[in-house]
Amino acid sequence: MLALFIGIALIVFLRSAHSVPSILEAILNEVAVAMLIVATISAFFEASMSRQSRQISEEQTILANQIRSDISEAKSIITVASSGIEQVFRSEGEINRRLPLLFNNAHYRVDILRITSYLWDPDLQKSLLGALQRGVKVRVVQIDPDSPLLEYYADQERRDNIGLLSELNRAIDRWRDLAAQQGQLEFRLYSGLIVMSLMIVDETMFIAPYLGSKTAMGAPQIQLSGGPLFRVYQDYFDGCWSRAKLAAKGW
Repeated sequence: MLALFIGIALIVFLRSAHSVPSILEAILNEVAVAMLIVATISAFFEASMSRQSRQISEEQTILANQIRSDISEAKSIITVASSGIEQVFRSEGEINRRLPLLFNNAHYRVDILRITSYLWDPDLQKSLLGALQRGVKVRVVQIDPDSPLLEYYADQERRDNIGLLSELNRAIDRWRDLAAQQGQLEFRLYSGLIVMSLMIVDETMFIAPYLGSKTAMGAPQIQLSGGPLFRVYQDYFDGCWSRAKLAAKGW
């Protein structure tokens, strides 16, 4: 800006002066032109810097938005990490090998929700009986043999209606016999739709969706310990429990 002012001032001076020596006039003309050139270059440079500054500002804005997006994604990851999911198992068989130890260490509750509920494995029966004898409260929900969805569940378990009905009734008889010995056991029948198997031992939970392409034994099992998902599935069990009815046959 100063160079431009000097250049213009010299030109105005030369045009209005009448007694300036020719040599001095030539020198001042050269200086005025030089000042104008410097002013032009300076203006061009400032404009270029301004464009670069805007570009840098835009890049900074893009970077800031990306950082905010990354932070948001990181928060989402943290939410998943804190959801309570501990492990995922390929099948129910892997879970059944762990259940005796869990039952042996249970302190206050075991909740079971399944299509067919009885634990036929002798080790599971023994460890669950030990939990009952220690005063652990056990709640069991299974499908009612009179459910209108029996055919659906038979298809889910890859068996015919008669076979599933027989197992459901045998499970009722087994739980009834066990309940006669242990007052801490409660058993109910559910006639609605169960979309997953679910087992809770104190603050450890195993859930497995009933998939059309796999039986319950072959479905993946998710282990939860606390967290928001635990509360969601606990509410699901409690809802099924509240809507289920007490088993008949001498209960």
